[in-house]
Amino acid sequence: MPYFSSYWNSVFELYVLITTSNNPDIMMPAFDLSSWYVLFFMVFITLCFFIYMNIILAVIYNNYRKHLKNEVKKSIVSKRSQLSKAFDMVYTYRGMRKVVTKKIFYELMEALPTKRRRRDFLKLADLLNVEVMEVTHNNSFCVKNFPFIYNSKYSVHIQKAVKNIFVIFLIY
Repeated sequence: MPYFSSYWNSVFELYVLITTSNNPDIMMPAFDLSSWYVLFFMVFITLCFFIYMNIILAVIYNNYRKHLKNEVKKSIVSKRSQLSKAFDMVYTYRGMRKVVTKKIFYELMEALPTKRRRRDFLKLADLLNVEVMEVTHNNSFCVKNFPFIYNSKYSVHIQKAVKNIFVIFLIY
């Protein structure tokens, strides 16, 4: 048989057979020798299509999913970083807390250009896809009774570490 002259030639021809590009060419000389070779080729092609190709597809899909997950994480980290920088530029203190008041928020919205394209509006809507809520003064026990400890240098570092985005991803 011309297609199975050596071991490596046979391996290569069977590998190409998985793509079915040489299907009748490779099977017909074997069929001329014995009709039982049809059984071999049917079993081989079936196993390759249902097992080998599914494994390859699963590996590709898992790599794609991992890449997509990393891209989503980068996007979330970037958005949170940008929102944090924007917050740091406009916050004021209400007691011991940093807040953005309605007045400052409205002034910020008024400062934006009035003529915006639809695409810019959709970007803004996507960026502001965060939960906005009114803050009430529910200070914790430490903030109420021991503000000097809560606002100390070491406590502030611990608060920043706990609020870090990577710690949040690690916990969830």
